[in-house]
Amino acid sequence: MNPIVAATEVKKKGISAIDPILKEYGEAYISVRGQTNYIVLAPAEYQMYREYQLDKAIAEAEADLKTGDCHTGSADEHLEYVKQFMDEV
Repeated sequence: MNPIVAATEVKKKGISAIDPILKEYGEAYISVRGQTNYIVLAPAEYQMYREYQLDKAIAEAEADLKTGDCHTGSADEHLEYVKQFMDEV
């Protein structure tokens, strides 16, 4: 079984066109006119993807803290900084 399903199959069969693919591969690609336009993930695959995104964001934030590439201060100071930035734009 191929993990790619045509949009016309999804239109005809609904989720039953995707369900067996998700069970086998954990993801399904929906193509429209030969190009992959959509990706459907099984819940477990989606959860792993979200965890990866969050871990990456935390690592980037920690790296910014280590290099000092961040702004520290109170919420009021930050709002003032944003207002000044918006005035410059």
